[in-house]
Amino acid sequence: MTADIISFPFFILILSILANGILAFAVYKNRAQSVTNRIFIFLCIITSLWQIMIFTSSQTILSSYAVFLSRLTIFFAIPQSVLFFLFAYTVPSKDLPLSHKSLYGIVLSSVAMMGLTLSPLIFEDVLLIDGKYIYKTGPLIFLFALFTFFYSHIYIITYIILKCKY
Repeated sequence: MTADIISFPFFILILSILANGILAFAVYKNRAQSVTNRIFIFLCIITSLWQIMIFTSSQTILSSYAVFLSRLTIFFAIPQSVLFFLFAYTVPSKDLPLSHKSLYGIVLSSVAMMGLTLSPLIFEDVLLIDGKYIYKTGPLIFLFALFTFFYSHIYIITYIILKCKY
């Protein structure tokens, strides 16, 4: 058990989580009231949780939880994509430049997608064959791909436009 968990990837995971924590703390101490900084702090937290899920879902010793852990991995990918977009959209503002209607739409669509990621409609099963996981995707996996693709690309486009603006 300890040979699987305490390894170089585990060491990298711990270093990454510590780095995220230090960054989040430094940003919080700098200007906690800024919306951009709060989004960044949430992004650090979600990224750390996502990394933990990726690591734990890859551990064969936890194979009885493989489906649930795999679903949690993509569950945390949703807020990460959305927070990247929101971060790009608000940098360097101290206020959120989105309308309440737009923000509610983003939050509601994210919550709906997060709910779907926990269902068999996205991941049906995970099989452990010869020490490797084989993932059986569900019929709606394309929605997850479209959602994250959309927010990732909107993030990049928004960042480039805003960067050119300032």
